[in-house]
Amino acid sequence: MVKWFSENPLKRKWKNLCHNHIPPQEFEADPRIVSWIGFCIFGGMKTIYFNRHAKSDWSHDDLRDFDRPLNNRGFRDAPKMGERLKQRGEKIDQFISSPAKRAITTARLMADKYNFPVDEIKEVERLYLPSIGSFLDTISETDESHRSVILFAHNPGITEVVEYLSGEEIGNIPTCGIAKIEFPSANNWNEISAETGKMIFFDFPKNDNPFN
Repeated sequence: MVKWFSENPLKRKWKNLCHNHIPPQEFEADPRIVSWIGFCIFGGMKTIYFNRHAKSDWSHDDLRDFDRPLNNRGFRDAPKMGERLKQRGEKIDQFISSPAKRAITTARLMADKYNFPVDEIKEVERLYLPSIGSFLDTISETDESHRSVILFAHNPGITEVVEYLSGEEIGNIPTCGIAKIEFPSANNWNEISAETGKMIFFDFPKNDNPFN
């Protein structure tokens, strides 16, 4: 048990909260602690947030697709959507991103606003221009101690996997759009499959009523 806690910073923090009576404010400072407590108490229902990268810049003809940066709108939208996640009170244990510049920059800007440590974002190669199978492989490899993750990736794959897992037809996830899907019957990440999820919300930067 000591080794189990010592190998994971989040679990060590949870242990300290239990045994050292750290004040409740500490829970608010790190939303992953709240999620971990929920896992201990309620079990393992899984939640995934699918986040398309923010608007990218097409003006650099000499750059590879992988290296395209965000444009000005992208740099505005990503922090705004990170702030919305925080305002909604969403509890996200892990940020996982395509390593492409436009995706990882989106993840870092949103993590900063959400108060998730930017240096703990996990980059996964297969999330660059992914297929549905690429998403499922990434999901199945997620640490079981996490109840919720956010995946930053690209169209058309990200729209396809959201429709595949939720059974909803949304047509297109706009740049920096987010779809939250809960999987009530999934206690393990490898149990997630076609139409096992329930769409909780679908939000995007130009949504005038994001909280309705």
